[in-house]
Amino acid sequence: MKTLVRTDAPKFRIKKRILFISSIIFTVTILFMASGCIEEDYPVRLVFPVLTTASATNITATSAVSGGNVTSEGGNAVTARGVCWSRSANPSVAFPDSTTVDGNGPGQFTSNIDGLVPDKTYHIRAYATNPEGTAYGQDISFTTAAE
Repeated sequence: MKTLVRTDAPKFRIKKRILFISSIIFTVTILFMASGCIEEDYPVRLVFPVLTTASATNITATSAVSGGNVTSEGGNAVTARGVCWSRSANPSVAFPDSTTVDGNGPGQFTSNIDGLVPDKTYHIRAYATNPEGTAYGQDISFTTAAE
């Protein structure tokens, strides 16, 4: 009786071991490289400022006084702050003719609003700008005095 001898069996086992060891080395290398990408000290993430709008006071036929309070600069310095106004809700700084500029940084500020029309309803919002963008306080409405 003849016995068959497989001459390729040991070679196959050796190739299989080499492939297994190579895959382990590859996985360990990837994990080691990925661990170097994780920072333990996370950078400060820039966010928008946080602020509130002050109610309108000293309302006349053509002017009012408002302002706001920047309670957080959002991780970077506030470079401009003030109040914007419009006859429509939620005014923005897109219209510079109806925007005050009242300094920079955190804290309370006062804004003098001029050039209003008598006996009309206006909306005001405080704003603060930092490198991340412009944030707004709540929308507050008031009506100017009649002449």
